[in-house]
Amino acid sequence: MERLVKTMRNVHWLPFENTVEHLISSESAKAEIVTTVHGFFFIRGRLLTVRHRERGWECPGGHREPGEGSECAMHRELYEESQGVVSDIFQLGMLRRTAIGPKPDNYSRPFPISVSVFYWGNLGHLDDFTGDDEIIERRLVTFQQALMVPWIHRYRELFVEAHDRCLGRIEAQGGDLS
Repeated sequence: MERLVKTMRNVHWLPFENTVEHLISSESAKAEIVTTVHGFFFIRGRLLTVRHRERGWECPGGHREPGEGSECAMHRELYEESQGVVSDIFQLGMLRRTAIGPKPDNYSRPFPISVSVFYWGNLGHLDDFTGDDEIIERRLVTFQQALMVPWIHRYRELFVEAHDRCLGRIEAQGGDLS
């Protein structure tokens, strides 16, 4: 089942007329149209964020390697960027980008539809942070702090859904955030 939470038209970062839909969905996308994965991962109710050298603060994620499943890509990106290991992971939804019109010359991504898959889950643990030439810092932030991060604000509806699911899971297990 899919639930549409936001629609944007003609986003500037795609080189053609387009529609981008933010969906809450547990349905898997076909591997050949998945380009990237992103995740909202929590520990004691706090969200894991990473600081990219050029883009600033964001949640872990990145490109799916050829032949790699989306969930495997998420595990890999999470560890590469934050040294985080999940105790559980769930598909949250996706961004579905649909091109309108002809394919541009030299456009190498899936066309006319491509997808970024979003996950949420709980962190089992964080290994010692090493950083690299791309990711220079990691931080656990509160819900309110997260909403101040431009990258998270861009995907606000997906983040709020992930946060609510995290809190519901903690309550169902009789736990607290301490």
